[in-house]
Amino acid sequence: MSVTTVTGVNESAMSVEEFRQIAGQVEDEVAKVIVGQSAILREVLICLIAGGTRCWRGSPASARRC
Repeated sequence: MSVTTVTGVNESAMSVEEFRQIAGQVEDEVAKVIVGQSAILREVLICLIAGGTRCWRGSPASARRC
């Protein structure tokens, strides 16, 4: 599938299923390093993909940014 951007350049677009598969693989790989924080990990990945920010709060040993 090809998508024409605002600049008129054709770019390849991935299907929803392809995106889900790749996002799942990324989540699985990162979960090997960040253990026991699956809910937070998913939120971080969603924020990174969406280009947004998030206020993180966790246990006293984790970093806090607000």
